[in-house]
Amino acid sequence: MKLIESNDSVSFPANVAFTVKGRLVHVKGPRETLVRDFRHLHMEMKERLERTQSAFDERDI
Repeated sequence: MKLIESNDSVSFPANVAFTVKGRLVHVKGPRETLVRDFRHLHMEMKERLERTQSAFDERDI
């Protein structure tokens, strides 16, 4: 059997909170809370927080 390697990422808006516990995902937004179970899939899920950095030039100040 061939192994298939794939990477994908999902971006969430600032007003949406999410947690990942194993392959169980909880997403809480302004309207409702969603829970999705991905235990039937053989995959690995990780939370990765990216921070945006701003660079200012002296001319911008």
